[in-house]
Amino acid sequence: MLAYLAGTTALGLRLGRAQHTARDYFVADHGLPWWAILISVVATETSAITFISIPALAYLGDLTFLQVAAGYIVGRIIVSVTLLPRYYHGELVTAYALLERRFGRATRRFASSIFLVTRALADSVRLFATAIPVALILGGALPAAAVTPVAIIVLGALTTVYTYYGGVRAVVWTDVLQTGVYLVGGIAAAVVIVAAGTLIWLLPGKSAQPSVSPSLALSAAASSTSTATDSLLPSIEATPPGATALPAGWEYSDLDGVAAPADAAHRLPLGVSIGDNAVARPQSGFSSASIVYQSYEEYGEDRYLMIFQEGTSTSIGGVRSARPWFVRWAAEYKALYGHDGGDTKVRTVTIPAMASYFYNMDNGAGGSCPYHRITTRVAPHNAYTNSAALISCLPKKGY
Repeated sequence: MLAYLAGTTALGLRLGRAQHTARDYFVADHGLPWWAILISVVATETSAITFISIPALAYLGDLTFLQVAAGYIVGRIIVSVTLLPRYYHGELVTAYALLERRFGRATRRFASSIFLVTRALADSVRLFATAIPVALILGGALPAAAVTPVAIIVLGALTTVYTYYGGVRAVVWTDVLQTGVYLVGGIAAAVVIVAAGTLIWLLPGKSAQPSVSPSLALSAAASSTSTATDSLLPSIEATPPGATALPAGWEYSDLDGVAAPADAAHRLPLGVSIGDNAVARPQSGFSSASIVYQSYEEYGEDRYLMIFQEGTSTSIGGVRSARPWFVRWAAEYKALYGHDGGDTKVRTVTIPAMASYFYNMDNGAGGSCPYHRITTRVAPHNAYTNSAALISCLPKKGY
């Protein structure tokens, strides 16, 4: 990544050596091929926000931006036929020169000022979005609090350098390079997704399907009116045949059959979503969980649902967002379910539909009662909690 950033900056500086006039700087002396300009226009409008967010929106069923792309095609044809010929006929180097010629200097200054302000605001968001994946890559090399600011400064500085010295020629050719990078990345992602889906379809029985032992399975007919202290699991024999008698006050836990004090063996299960991004490892809480579900998550990472009963943990994390299948798994145990937000479907459909079957403890929409942010992980992988905090927050949430 560092080599790529250095390479694009060096390319921009090298291309800038051929310019000598304002005409060279602003329009490259009209010497750029049409296909390079076309790619540059597409790359300019396809910012990091577009590339990171729009595929996720489309995946969730929102194809609104598809009509925007169709509008771009129609609009550019109109601009190419009606405006560009006049622009080039006047030997102008900026669109603002045309405004000055037609409407005066005040109009030119007003239009350019509006553009600079709105572009600065919009590009600050785009720069921040671009810095997010860079920060994730650099996460282990810098303190968590410094990763994102450093990524923003580095990207902003390098882009400013090659744009300032290279002019439009540098901008166009670096755009061509970067368009190739994100197209290859998008195609590779599509191939990986299709390949993974094909494997699941061909080998449906080969994937892990974590579940509790059949003897401990939850009753599908469990009443939604059960209280938090009601056990939804059939009780286990106090002392199975051939087993050593338990100490007084101990019983076998409902979920995994581990011997524990009676109050812990039958207490409310606690479920927590845990991420598996490289910068989030090692996660906390695995060794204390009674059951751990492992699930493929849409961004190419696994995600875990830890279920705690007799075990307690002083650190559980990093806590990540909910998914519909995690909500359903937690509902099987009438469990408290801790998570940090969730996608549109889980927040607006799944959680409301299953609300009477589990206890929702959402860091993203409902306060941060049981959660805190640590400084040794980069956001959003730094939300942590513990067993005691989750339990103590139940009455504060009205449960």
